[in-house]
Amino acid sequence: MTVLIFVLFLTSITFLVLGLIKPKLAWANSRKRVAVILVPVTLLLFVGIGISASSDNDDASTGETERPSKEWYQGGTLHKSTVSVWQASDDANRLATAADWTTALLGDNQAHQLGLDGIKVKAADMVVCINESTADNEALQSQTVSGFAAICALAMGWKTSAAN
Repeated sequence: MTVLIFVLFLTSITFLVLGLIKPKLAWANSRKRVAVILVPVTLLLFVGIGISASSDNDDASTGETERPSKEWYQGGTLHKSTVSVWQASDDANRLATAADWTTALLGDNQAHQLGLDGIKVKAADMVVCINESTADNEALQSQTVSGFAAICALAMGWKTSAAN
């Protein structure tokens, strides 16, 4: 948009200068007509460039850039879902849900000690465990996936907050 305004601005300035020097080049009979038509257009383009530049600078000066709408651990919705829903869900939803289970099972102390990176690793391990333990088994499709999360935590040797 800024480029278009800039091109229009340059075109307008060019016609203004040429029209004031040689009015017939600006498709006008006199310098007065050139001034009456092209001066307001040029001023409007100046204002347009100023507004466009100030809005571009506002974004840059605040340091705001587009951020993801949520962090990797946010938005998990599969806590009470079945295995079939789990398998149909995307990886981000699985990881966020597994992160919730991980922090709940490990407890606040262990979760704080691990930090976000450690929780992410454990949550990813849980996702893999659930995926592998429920894959290619039609009989498990109607089972709730939260039970598999608890079994996976025990199978991976996690010391849960209940065991502390």
